Amino acid sequence: MVDAPTRTPEVRSSEPLRSRDDHRLSRGLLHAESLTVAATAIVVYLHLGYPWWLLLVLALAPDLSMLAYIAGPSVGALGYGLKYPTGVRDTHLQRV
Repeated sequence: MVDAPTRTPEVRSSEPLRSRDDHRLSRGLLHAESLTVAATAIVVYLHLGYPWWLLLVLALAPDLSMLAYIAGPSVGALGYGLKYPTGVRDTHLQRV
């Protein structure tokens, strides 16, 4: 006698399956929201009378500080905001 194949019960998620179009819509909405926040921040910044060149410098500051790594890792670590001249092993949180 041959046993009938057992059927595994279907597992249903509490979330409905999302189509590719839903993901595109969500991604598009997140990009639109980010653009709106960035544009609003820039408009408010300039409206308050701060100079535009300072905004540019502040926006590029992390990238500019990475240029210190050209002088070496210990100088780069200081330039990138780490507190100790021992390089990236010591951070403001703990010794890594």
